Amino acid sequence: MKLQKGITKYLKQQSEDICKMNECTEDNHNCESYAYFDRSGNLLDICCPDYFQGSSGQVVAIPLPFIGTLKDLKSDIQFDLAF
Repeated sequence: MKLQKGITKYLKQQSEDICKMNECTEDNHNCESYAYFDRSGNLLDICCPDYFQGSSGQVVAIPLPFIGTLKDLKSDIQFDLAF
């Protein structure tokens, strides 16, 4: 699986922006947003779970805020694809 270059930086920035809009604190996240990836590692969308109208294939939802590394993200996606 090949993830897009700069994807972790993008997810961290999106996480920060979404949390700011939803007035989240370090201890209380009000956003309930997810980054959705397909089995190839392509980012499909970032949104709330009930708004996702993704592909017909297997989709992995990574909860935001995302604070990990590229290795963490790849591992999370591969773990979820196993189920």
